Amino acid sequence: MSRIIVKNLPQKVCDEDLREFFSSKGEITDVQLKFKDGVFRRFAFIGFKTETEAQNAMNYFNNTFFGSSKLKIVMCAALGDVNKPRAWRKREKEKKKEIPVEDEEFEELKKDPQFAEFLDVNTKRSAKSMCANETGNLLEANDDVNEDEDEDVSMSKAQVKEKPKKLSDFEYLQSKMVGKVKKEAVRGDDKFTIVLRNLPYNVKKNEIKHFLLPSKPFSLRVPPKIKGLAYASFKSDDEMKLALHKAKSFLHGNQIEVTIHGAREKPASFPHAKVRFANWEKSAIDLENAEAIAESGRIFIRNLSYTMTEDVLRDFFSGYGPLAEVNLPIDKFTLKNKGIGFVTFVFPEHAAKAYSELDGKILEGRIIHLLPSKVKADEVQIEDKSFKEQKNLKEKSQSGSGHNWNTLFLGTNAVANAMVEHSVAVRMALGETQLVNETRKFLEKNGVHLAAFDGKSTVERSDTTILVKNLPAGVSKTELDTLFSRHGTLKRIVQPPAGITAIVEFLAPSHARTAFKNLAYSKFHALPLYLEWAPVGTFKKEQIEMEKQKDDETEVKIDDDDESDDEPEEDTTLFVTNLNFETTDEILRRHMSKCGRVHSATISTKSNVKKSGEILSLGFGFVQYKTKKDANKALEQLQNTSLDGHTLQLKRSNKKTKSSLQTTRKKTQKTKQTSNKILVRNIPFQAHKSEVEKLFSTFGGLTNIRLPAKTFSDHHRGFGFVEFASRQDAKRAFDALSSSTHLYGRRLMLEWALNEGGPEGSAQELRRKTVHQFQPSAAKRRKMETVLDEMRMSSHEDDTFA
Repeated sequence: MSRIIVKNLPQKVCDEDLREFFSSKGEITDVQLKFKDGVFRRFAFIGFKTETEAQNAMNYFNNTFFGSSKLKIVMCAALGDVNKPRAWRKREKEKKKEIPVEDEEFEELKKDPQFAEFLDVNTKRSAKSMCANETGNLLEANDDVNEDEDEDVSMSKAQVKEKPKKLSDFEYLQSKMVGKVKKEAVRGDDKFTIVLRNLPYNVKKNEIKHFLLPSKPFSLRVPPKIKGLAYASFKSDDEMKLALHKAKSFLHGNQIEVTIHGAREKPASFPHAKVRFANWEKSAIDLENAEAIAESGRIFIRNLSYTMTEDVLRDFFSGYGPLAEVNLPIDKFTLKNKGIGFVTFVFPEHAAKAYSELDGKILEGRIIHLLPSKVKADEVQIEDKSFKEQKNLKEKSQSGSGHNWNTLFLGTNAVANAMVEHSVAVRMALGETQLVNETRKFLEKNGVHLAAFDGKSTVERSDTTILVKNLPAGVSKTELDTLFSRHGTLKRIVQPPAGITAIVEFLAPSHARTAFKNLAYSKFHALPLYLEWAPVGTFKKEQIEMEKQKDDETEVKIDDDDESDDEPEEDTTLFVTNLNFETTDEILRRHMSKCGRVHSATISTKSNVKKSGEILSLGFGFVQYKTKKDANKALEQLQNTSLDGHTLQLKRSNKKTKSSLQTTRKKTQKTKQTSNKILVRNIPFQAHKSEVEKLFSTFGGLTNIRLPAKTFSDHHRGFGFVEFASRQDAKRAFDALSSSTHLYGRRLMLEWALNEGGPEGSAQELRRKTVHQFQPSAAKRRKMETVLDEMRMSSHEDDTFA
């Protein structure tokens, strides 16, 4: 536990003194001094951030002095802990209160023999029989009385009360003799009685007693004709309050309602009840409409520490099942959480188990309280809306999905407004290309890591950074700040000069989620906003000045690598085992490059089942060299060498891993230049050859442009080949137009074309792929031949009979 109890404190002490005194051993999250009727009880509760800090504080400060008082410190137990020591002093005090002090005057009278004779004569026939009868009837009324109760106390002479001054001797003696009857009547009072509702129909009394632990009911009554209801009486108010903590707990799958007997009727009995409880009417309606935790799977948490984070809360609850959502509201002014939170489980039964076991537990030094949370409002009913409204609502509901995200998306209308002087489709595409390149350079200059955006939708996304797209031309950073700051505190806004896309980063994840939910596909200057969660690692940590100094060197190195990036020879792949799990691809590449040029170095990995998004190494990998000579040299010289404390084992491999094939294919399509000819896909059918030529001629001289035409038609088939005079011009055009260039609203898809057999080589390859796609399999061909043979035989028989 991260919460301690400090006893024997001085009478005059305050929160600040205790916080300052104990803060040397850790971060304090809570300090509570206990008072009763305005008098300090000389003990306090102190909560620490972690359990280790609380343990260190107890070991260090126990039996030390605070002022002139010697402290006694123990660990605090959770609410409802059966092992928690009971307050025996309080029970003794209650017993003493039930036993009145003996009257000295009555003791003196008992010594007089005449008074004893008088007492015997006046109580034998009437008072004694009456007392016995009434006592017997009252004892029958109490069902299932606690067996631990001492019956001798109720029969003791110590129950005699003080003598009233205005009573006769006979009346006084009668009142003393019926003292037992009055004591038993107090037992049947409903002062400390609770009502348990929604009990299982077949529940037993022993199960109810076990449910109410650690409090023990004095009396437990289950009406035989009313199902799901029980009454439990206690001897003190403290025991009754302890039993009330069981409200909303589960017993055999039923959520039990525990209330004070008569509490439902009390507010109505007061004439000003409506005025007194007016502020709680809305909350009561919300709680009535709230679903049970076993159905919704959503829990409301309060009394959290103000330093709590979503990661800590997720780790605390994830032990009971997978979580769908963790929400920790943040105050806009202090930027700290409000002390409350929400947790939604994927499976509601996991939420019910967590609710039953974690309510009253200690988290970061505070006793948390769990309650059923009101379920989120259902999606808006769209059946009665128009098609356009239905489409907008559907797009807004899918705003959090990554299947329709495009990092460098630029709205067509925004490009048109930015390039208003250009009206031709080609100039429109060139303008878009120019803006994309300017945007790319600006983002890189401002520390944005564009390589993080190249992954698919499975890439881990940031929970504080949002990519804003489809902005109107001319939008200023001030307008964006006004638009997003209303949902939380912003850390930064990065906006290129064109102003048609931006990156917004929040300080708190909850503020970012609120902004994303409210602004996705919302209208901004008559255009819908397209929002996307940016990948983790969007902003670089390196200094911008260092990147500027290395720009020229990096460009030269990339060009040299591209020119010398030839295909590796056959049988050049080595299988490397016994790798350290912390070894990365780059470390393995540097180690293996001692014997020659390495084409690829890949360590096989797998996803961590326990932590989503984490990648684990399998301890082996594949290294492919450029030449067979280098591979043989590495196999001899690097065998049994040490890397990160592990001895490497090398073997020759004849096949590549799946990750290597995927990396090579992606590199061949996007970055590896194989010729000076580019294959252009997704060309609009209304685009002419002259427009394609004008678009690509901007980047260098062209030697050939060919758009294959459809059969028996003059229209092209939606793809074409563009050949440049030099490889440098082709690479410049590929880099500029492959990011996000649209022609007549369609994005152009560029690939490096094969250069075998001249210009016709790529067309032949496409024809071969098309024939292979539509050509039937061998089984279908055999079936077709069988059918044709049968048709020929039947036609031959018809000719014979004719």
